[in-house]
Amino acid sequence: MSKELTPQEQAQEQIKAIYEDNVATINGRDYTFTDMTFGERRSVFAYTSKVKHLLANENLSFIDDDEFKKIETIIHKRVTLNGDSLAKKNPFNEFMEDYIQFTIIAFGVISYPFTKGGAGK
Repeated sequence: MSKELTPQEQAQEQIKAIYEDNVATINGRDYTFTDMTFGERRSVFAYTSKVKHLLANENLSFIDDDEFKKIETIIHKRVTLNGDSLAKKNPFNEFMEDYIQFTIIAFGVISYPFTKGGAGK
């Protein structure tokens, strides 16, 4: 008899799968996570920890803060769409509907090695 996963466990399994595949598919578009340095990943994880309570309450007011913009720059430098770095060609000008989901997924995927002991990529 298999145990049914809680929504939180399901989300963690999805993050793990994306981390292992390096690809998050959002609205049919494949966002590919490339290698990150320990320092980059640590900065994203630290910020994610800081805003975790806001995310839990679906409060995304932080996305216009200067500190988030620095973290977003790190993320966009290390993720591609169709081979182009998000830092070079921001797809969210065209695909705004991907932005929030992408941001939340990126926090989880980049932080995953710190939360589950996975090997860094």
